[in-house]
Amino acid sequence: AEASTFFSKMGWNYLSEGDRKEARKRFDWAYLLDENNVDAYWGLGVMTFQEERFEESTLFMEHGVKAAKEKNVTLMVDLATVYIKLFTETEHPKHLSRAFELTEKAIEENPKYTNAYMQKALAELINGKVDEAWLSFHKGHEIAPKESDIHILTSLLSHKPDPKGIFK
Repeated sequence: AEASTFFSKMGWNYLSEGDRKEARKRFDWAYLLDENNVDAYWGLGVMTFQEERFEESTLFMEHGVKAAKEKNVTLMVDLATVYIKLFTETEHPKHLSRAFELTEKAIEENPKYTNAYMQKALAELINGKVDEAWLSFHKGHEIAPKESDIHILTSLLSHKPDPKGIFK
């Protein structure tokens, strides 16, 4: 387990440096040493997401969510992000449904995690629920304004003016 943790940390380091080949090796080694290493699944999920292999990314991250001894809200929201992207590609309602489920669980687990509200707002916007999206966005913004997602805000504004009048 200790060696697996070491290799997954190396994998994240290589990935942040842009060395995908070495990152993949380290995440693979981490998995082989401990098939319950959440970071190994998470890292492989991030890599496959970056490669636009969204279905595969969800498989890795779902394994990570299941392997986690405690709920990992950051991983859950990352997985929701992948499902939202997958929905925009496939328009299959099960993907959007899973994204909602994950963001709700993340908010329940950590009501102060801004990114969960941002991704929930995005999912609501994609689902055509603009008013609900604004509510979620504002909740996240109130918690940590600097963590608000400008892309989601821009998209919201293109659909409807801010009901609170904060953003123009």
